[in-house]
Amino acid sequence: VGAGAAAIGAIAGSAVPLARALSDWWQLGVLALAALALFGLRRGVVGVLVGAGGLGVAAALAGAPVPH
Repeated sequence: VGAGAAAIGAIAGSAVPLARALSDWWQLGVLALAALALFGLRRGVVGVLVGAGGLGVAAALAGAPVPH
């Protein structure tokens, strides 16, 4: 019972600061699409991570600003 709560706390403890550090509009869009795929469409975590990474690379190659 305690392990599940600890895992949720650890995930939230790292995800919230990372999400707050997003600085560009396209990053928020990728995060929103990933959340939709995970929670709304019930897709697998690995596929969503690969897809979000691909979107990030495509955005960077298209000239979107990237953090340094």
